Amino acid sequence: MSMPKKLQALVILIMVLSISVPIPFALSEETVDTNEVLYFLKDVANVDVSRYEAKLFVNTSENWPELGGLSQITGQYDLESEDSTINVLFTFIDNILTYCAIADVEGEIHQVEDLPADIKVQADVFLQRYQEYMGDSTIEAMRSLLDTVDVTKNGVKIEGNLKLEVTVDPALTSLSWRGTSLTSLSWKDTFNGADYTRLSIGFRNGTFAAFLQDRSYRKIGGTEVNLSKEDAVDLALRYAKDLSWELPDGTKVTDFTIVEDKIGAQLLTQPREPLTLYPYWLVILPLDKMYPGFITQIMFQVWADTGEVITCTPLGQGGDVPMNVSPSIPDGGSTPSMDLMIFIIAATTAILVVVVAVTIIAFKKKRK
Repeated sequence: MSMPKKLQALVILIMVLSISVPIPFALSEETVDTNEVLYFLKDVANVDVSRYEAKLFVNTSENWPELGGLSQITGQYDLESEDSTINVLFTFIDNILTYCAIADVEGEIHQVEDLPADIKVQADVFLQRYQEYMGDSTIEAMRSLLDTVDVTKNGVKIEGNLKLEVTVDPALTSLSWRGTSLTSLSWKDTFNGADYTRLSIGFRNGTFAAFLQDRSYRKIGGTEVNLSKEDAVDLALRYAKDLSWELPDGTKVTDFTIVEDKIGAQLLTQPREPLTLYPYWLVILPLDKMYPGFITQIMFQVWADTGEVITCTPLGQGGDVPMNVSPSIPDGGSTPSMDLMIFIIAATTAILVVVVAVTIIAFKKKRK
């Protein structure tokens, strides 16, 4: 039972809404050395930051519940030279760089060294440098897997419990990046069909655009899948029979029809306790029409290892959403993780709304 395209779009929308893009920014006291972003750009991403004047915007956020109390620092560097301007967004979680994106570019990016236009070569160089930068020997397996794939077209390759997804020019990018070639390479730890922690690199028009990883702060809590897709769908249908929702005017909706031949289900992961991932089934039950409250489908989530229901929620398209939903089950964690492509696009939106104080940084060529 595959996920129809419209339901895939819904999953992507859920992902987008669940992601914290670093906006807006306010200047605050730093708890990490944000020069680390500039070192990363130079030593790993091949950006010659010594040719730019760097202006820093930074915001500190601490004790987010979904981060289990770990500190998060988000910010933006504006790099300016006589013939080039770069806007760079970044995030540190627990003092480790987890996200870095070149969100906007005017002119050509100054490179430390000239690299071939081949994205596979650039990705391998990036991984090699990142392995040295972090001292992480597990990156070697990612380089080996990269060597076996064609990065010019969409594809998935799995070796053991490591998956590499290649995404080239997804349709979503045409909304914000007309005439732009985007390629995402995402390495994911995968068990029994569910993806867990990841490291992703994005390229725009053949040059580095973004980096994302959650391997430094997320853990794999369990990999058993004891509930099949068919059982998850059956459970969702049984559970939906008792579902109702109440509109703002007090009207209660209890009667609706599910289009069973268009049901979609996907095995994903999310935290059951902070930062610890477990597998769950996301089941989308499409309705035969739009019901009061603009409801067109029902989202059902259930843990794949224990069979415990997480949530069963009606979803709408615009307008008012239901005030009360019954039965109500507390959400078990964040919604599905998103691919790097959406981060690259979201980063552009973030750049447009930043209004903050500025700190000018003189970057030192030699790292202390």
